[in-house]
Amino acid sequence: MKHVAFTISIAFLLLSTSCATAKQNKIPSEVQTDGRQILFFTNQEVMDNEAVYYDALLDLRKQFPEEFKNMIVYQEGHSVVKKFDINTFPAIVVIDDHNVVFHIEGSVAKKEDIVQPMEKLLSK
Repeated sequence: MKHVAFTISIAFLLLSTSCATAKQNKIPSEVQTDGRQILFFTNQEVMDNEAVYYDALLDLRKQFPEEFKNMIVYQEGHSVVKKFDINTFPAIVVIDDHNVVFHIEGSVAKKEDIVQPMEKLLSK
């Protein structure tokens, strides 16, 4: 029960700030932006698998609060998911000046697999 409450709390936190992902360099018009945009893709059916992603995003948000102010979260089934060719959930995509500069999706063993490359990217 505590795990469910934690998962819901984290999901709410992420949804309140937004996030999403992508495999292609063609950015859908719904997320066209100047500068950097972080996208998080989620699926309620596999929320238990998202804990590593939540932990990583929370750590990164502490280090880079400005980068996460406009994060967007997309649920499976949203049209943007197909446009970014997301096949496995969860997923993170980072767009910088209309180009996908980071993409990860599916099962990740440890949060450092997300945190380390994103720290490098967000520190630039």
